[in-house]
Amino acid sequence: MKHTKFATGMAVLLCVISLAGCGGDTGAQAPSDTAPEQTAPPSAPAETGQDVPDAADPETDVPNTTTPEQESSADDSAATDATEDADALLESADLSGNVVTVSDDGFVLSPQTESEDGTVTMAVADAAEADNSNVSVVYQENCRFQTARIDTSTGTASCTDASAGDLKSQSSVIVFGEYQESGEFLAERVVVTVYG
Repeated sequence: MKHTKFATGMAVLLCVISLAGCGGDTGAQAPSDTAPEQTAPPSAPAETGQDVPDAADPETDVPNTTTPEQESSADDSAATDATEDADALLESADLSGNVVTVSDDGFVLSPQTESEDGTVTMAVADAAEADNSNVSVVYQENCRFQTARIDTSTGTASCTDASAGDLKSQSSVIVFGEYQESGEFLAERVVVTVYG
């Protein structure tokens, strides 16, 4: 029994010594023939000229590789450039036709009409030939102006921001807004359409 206790005590002592030797740092390091490898801190770009991606987006685990400048320019282009289905854009408009005359606060529109059989009649853009079907369009206070370049081969419309100064006599336009009790049409968005 004494031998069993002594053997168990020695085994425990050897285990403690061996574990202490494995986990402890004696301060001595083995000599090395090569220089220690240096690494750049994770927040600094590597010296190879490659960009180090930003931290991953926690919701998607996808690294964010855009810079603040790229983000602001992407936001600007989203505000000024948009591609959409041309047919959907044209059909969603409240009015369409050709500009007859332009003033500071609006324009006169000769509306495009569609008959029961689906035939579209183009608006008359000449003030001398226009009849009483013309619509007086006035701009809402924050009216938005755009130009839509409609690609007939792909059926897409690329919209860019414009100004009231881009409206000319005989311009083809689509207008979004609503009629007023006065009979005028109050426009909240005016889009000059250019086909190509």
